[in-house]
Amino acid sequence: ISGSGATAVLRLDVDTTKPNCALGGGVGPQIYPQNLSLKINNNAVCTSVQGVLLDLEADDAVEVLISNNRNFTGASFIPLTSPMTTGWSLLPGDGVKEVYVLFKSSTGHFSNSISKQITLDQATKCGPVVPPEPTPPPSKPSDQPQIILYEHINYGGRFEVLSVSDLDLRNNVIQDNSVSSIRFINGATATVYDGYNYTGTSEILTQNDPDLTNNFISQDTISSIKIDTSEEETVPTSVVIRPGDLIKDGATTVYYFGSDNKRHPFPNVGTYASWYPDFSTVKSVPAPILSTIPLGKNVTYKPGVRMIKLQTSPVVYAVDSGAVLRPIDSEFIAQSLYGQQWAQQVDDLNDAFFFSYAIGQPIVSVGQFNPAAAAALASSIDTDMGR
Repeated sequence: ISGSGATAVLRLDVDTTKPNCALGGGVGPQIYPQNLSLKINNNAVCTSVQGVLLDLEADDAVEVLISNNRNFTGASFIPLTSPMTTGWSLLPGDGVKEVYVLFKSSTGHFSNSISKQITLDQATKCGPVVPPEPTPPPSKPSDQPQIILYEHINYGGRFEVLSVSDLDLRNNVIQDNSVSSIRFINGATATVYDGYNYTGTSEILTQNDPDLTNNFISQDTISSIKIDTSEEETVPTSVVIRPGDLIKDGATTVYYFGSDNKRHPFPNVGTYASWYPDFSTVKSVPAPILSTIPLGKNVTYKPGVRMIKLQTSPVVYAVDSGAVLRPIDSEFIAQSLYGQQWAQQVDDLNDAFFFSYAIGQPIVSVGQFNPAAAAALASSIDTDMGR
């Protein structure tokens, strides 16, 4: 611990000879992604369409963050199976486009961000690469609604084609608790359940989903399924959204709809978990409707619930009202405020999201901050944003 006066901060040094040394809530070795690789359309110089293919590869990485913005604004991590190819949409308008990626390891440690450039020229033929459809299963000639269940994310691994409801997936090629991605054909819809015989938690899915992340029903939890046809009257053309609602359009990002009539993205799972215990209240909103709602600033951690730190700095912060980060002066204060296991209540914050916060006064005595009181004052995200 070093520092004095009003600028004193908590400094934690890592001793790699002690495997039980905890830093930022982690225990054991720190693993960082290595041998990073990003290709756009197999290193093409230009493209005539916005849709491109990204080839991603990194050793010791389990998740990846992709963005057209160097600050990764509004981006969310997706699972990575290295090497992996995924579709991506460049920013509109001709010119040089740059795509940025950041890899994350199983221990929660981040790589440096890397980027690649490609020129978008929609007036010429640049040899565009069209993202392929998911690998189709053996042909089943039919125009009836069907769904395809896949064992792995990004439509990989074994698959099963279903055209009728199945109350028990145990006797299929893709069994219960094995579905990781899903594809829809001929206007099919599916109601998926985490219990047999259409019981337990359920969710209606209507569009291709490469990883089932952030759904009520997540990957490896589906045990029974009902298949139907998308009727015109059952596909919502409008939806009632009120301030305070959680919304998404079937993609992985969840938004908070604020009283300012903007959608505010949760930048990571940790931020969401500081406000909500699960995804049971998230409303599915058609993409055309969601796109009409202006994008607002990121949601920040709920005050008082967790402490956070950056990967690039040893300073541990308490989150105070209004997205203010207050450096904690000593381990004694951290323990007094958050208990003996305080280190397990520290989340690592991606540097890309640090701009959403302001730095406040250091906490140099226990009486200068009350986590429970700070959490109680933040009765809603709108309240914490000053509305």
